[in-house]
Amino acid sequence: MNLWLELTLVIGGFFTLFGVLPALVRRWMNADRQKISSDDHVNEFHKKGNWAIRIVMLVSILANFTFFQNTPFFPLVVLAGCIMLSYVFQAYIEWKHTDNPANYKASLMQLTLIGAAFFYAFYWIEISPIIG
Repeated sequence: MNLWLELTLVIGGFFTLFGVLPALVRRWMNADRQKISSDDHVNEFHKKGNWAIRIVMLVSILANFTFFQNTPFFPLVVLAGCIMLSYVFQAYIEWKHTDNPANYKASLMQLTLIGAAFFYAFYWIEISPIIG
């Protein structure tokens, strides 16, 4: 298969998983709508924790690009792990501090979709004869 066709399918799949499906899942589960920006915090602890995760993510990505220059795949795994950690933290905060119990369930479903998307992307990178 052509690289551009594969890349278009992967990007289209990611757009669907990250853009369309979370909104549909939240609507289906009667959860509160999320803003497009990520600065929608439940409380001050959520805001500080989110910033701490972002700082750890930035430092770990810079360290990985510095120390693992020969393996470009490893920093992507670290990035995916940090993004998933951010979603786990969001689901925890919604579980503990929001009135609507559907919020954290929708966040966990979104986490599952994102985990599946990362797994598929890493699998595609590894098996693609053009890239790998």
